[in-house]
Amino acid sequence: MRRNHRERMLALPAFFPLFFIFSSVCQSAYGNEPTDSATTLKEVTVSVAPRKLMSTPDLGATSLNVDAAGRLTRMFGEADPLRYARISGGLSAAGDYSSGLSAQGAGFSQSLFRVGRATVFFPYHFGGIFSMFNSLHFPTLYVEKSIHDVSAASRLGALFDVRSRDRHPDRFRGTVNVGMTASSLGLRIPVSDRFSLDLSGRISYIDKLYGPMLDMKDQTIRYSFSDAALTARWTPSDADLIKVDALLNSDHLNVFDHHYYLDTHLDWGNLAASAIWSHESATPFKLWGAFSGFSNTLIADIPGIDLHVPSEMMEGNIGFEIDIPLKSTGSADRPADGSSRYGMIKAGAEALCYASLPQDIYGLKKWRRASEARLYASWVKRLGKRFSLDVGLKGSYYSSAEYRNFFAAPEVSVSFDNGRDRSKLHFSVYPQYLHQTGYVDVGLSSNFWITASSAAPVEKAIAVSAAYERVLLDGKLTIGVEPYFKKILHEPEYSGILLELLESDYNLDSHLLVSNGFNAGFDLTLRFTAGRFSASGAYSLGFARRKYPTAPDRYLPSVSEGLHNLNAFLSYSFGRGWNIGATFTLSSGRCYTPVRAVYMIGENVMLIYGDRNSARMPIYHRLDLSGSYTFQTGGRFPLRHSVVLSVINAYGRRNIELCSYRMSADDGTFYLHKVPSLYRFLPSLSYSVEF
Repeated sequence: MRRNHRERMLALPAFFPLFFIFSSVCQSAYGNEPTDSATTLKEVTVSVAPRKLMSTPDLGATSLNVDAAGRLTRMFGEADPLRYARISGGLSAAGDYSSGLSAQGAGFSQSLFRVGRATVFFPYHFGGIFSMFNSLHFPTLYVEKSIHDVSAASRLGALFDVRSRDRHPDRFRGTVNVGMTASSLGLRIPVSDRFSLDLSGRISYIDKLYGPMLDMKDQTIRYSFSDAALTARWTPSDADLIKVDALLNSDHLNVFDHHYYLDTHLDWGNLAASAIWSHESATPFKLWGAFSGFSNTLIADIPGIDLHVPSEMMEGNIGFEIDIPLKSTGSADRPADGSSRYGMIKAGAEALCYASLPQDIYGLKKWRRASEARLYASWVKRLGKRFSLDVGLKGSYYSSAEYRNFFAAPEVSVSFDNGRDRSKLHFSVYPQYLHQTGYVDVGLSSNFWITASSAAPVEKAIAVSAAYERVLLDGKLTIGVEPYFKKILHEPEYSGILLELLESDYNLDSHLLVSNGFNAGFDLTLRFTAGRFSASGAYSLGFARRKYPTAPDRYLPSVSEGLHNLNAFLSYSFGRGWNIGATFTLSSGRCYTPVRAVYMIGENVMLIYGDRNSARMPIYHRLDLSGSYTFQTGGRFPLRHSVVLSVINAYGRRNIELCSYRMSADDGTFYLHKVPSLYRFLPSLSYSVEF
């Protein structure tokens, strides 16, 4: 009840009408071009060439071409990397308003979102509409769901590595995008042959265009956001790249509930900056330093009550990594493929410092400070022509004012590759020293970060994963399967309610609920590409079960349990620059805790809850359709134009997004109230131009 009521008050209406009117007077892409065959071939290639949306650089990992996906389908006119990631399989969200992704049963905060080497603690604009990663600036998303090597950060879930471009632009380039809720600009500037800049910015105009439409019967909602990114590249030599990435956002939400006279403000922002020096030679190495900061302020004003709850999280890290080939003594001993006979050693070290301010209710600024140091090394060796072995060990030491922990995390992988079939078996142990919890299950920014302590000790996962992939039909069809099992220890949840913050003896640690359990399941994926047609499908079955202190004798579903998830994507290109596509999503409803009985003591309503997370919302399914047209205009300044029309929830399914309990003022009836999503037959149009 606590969580669902909070979500209902903060849900941002999303049913916006089709507003964008596109008119352009331009010359034909071919009418004014000279009849030069080279020019014509170049133009045709750009407009109809198939784009590969996904690839598997290593088993257990997916590289997503966000730029290509954004030319096919968009939501609210935006090409969002994290929404596209779901078609890779094994990733699920709590619903349309969810601000987070669960990877193979892991909680939202157990996955790491990163730009360069900098953590992004809350990568979403409100309600999960889309993330703060602008596709104009970040064209690639690299995802590791469960299989990581020892260099991975201290997290139990997936890695979402949002990547900017490494190469210098060949000339000055730019892109302007106008969408349903925001417009953005991206520039690529070659300052010299060895130095270049990428700049991008995005700003919303929801309030200016749709202010009156955000007024509902009982609520008035105002929302705005902006984000910006910068990338600087310097190549002092052909073997060196020094790259700086910076990213920030600012979001402001105000909800006024006329029924309760509740005025709620939610403001949040991220700042992430990273610098990496990469050296490519016979002995490659990397050096880096990064800083991340996140702040959120929750203000709730009720007649007689004024609640002000700021929270902050900061992280700084420096580190290095080196690859050392173990060379043989003579050229006669070297394998035919040129690799080292004795394999390669990857080694590195990283030092991190943390500062969290989870609930600064009284403005005392009582920071929780901690530090972490980790060393890691792995040995990678080819075993014949088809097998390889990766054995590693990571040692991490964590220290705070009253809590210490040393953790040794081994990792072993055995891989097979014969050119058509690839497989990998992986065992690893992961720690996590940062926790996020809070008032709602859909991952709003008001959920706060805390460092590990005696009340919320280090989280641990003991994981066994496997992956198999086969290529058929001369490379057109790829089929993959990934089973997994993770033993989860010491996962914390917040068990308090918002009004308890007003208690004079309030203590955060006494409201933390620590559970143990497991995640288990498998992911099936299929990708097919032939000429102008491409398709992908992913089905996941995942269980995430926990034993809570309130029910220590049986496993209950975790709020992150996805159970069944199906994602399918189809795309077909035709003519010169035309494309149509469809995306279908089906998943089990989110878990919630039901109320079993209600009784009155005086004027107070008393509730008896059932087993934690023992009820589910109805099954979720949605069909999105899209069409795009890409063309070029010639002349002195050639331009590339793209128009993308999408229809979200094409058959108007009333998916249930929230479940809350209400009491009727007329007859005193207490009932379950199901709130449907506002994403019903929602058209979306965007226009972009590249120069």
